Amino acid sequence: MQNKKIEDFGKHRAERNDIILDSGFKNFKKYFASDKKAYLEGFIPIKNNELIRFEVLMMLRSMDELV
Repeated sequence: MQNKKIEDFGKHRAERNDIILDSGFKNFKKYFASDKKAYLEGFIPIKNNELIRFEVLMMLRSMDELV
């Protein structure tokens, strides 16, 4: 039962992500690219990756407001 819920959530998230990415707003693509990379295990622990990603996204947002 739990696996079915996880599978359903994954399908729902993928469908919603497609809708958002098709909206044409360029920052969504930046966010989703960093979102995917934040959950890859590597040299930096995942929790630290998430904090770094948040900081970078905030910086990108402030840069877009300047342009």
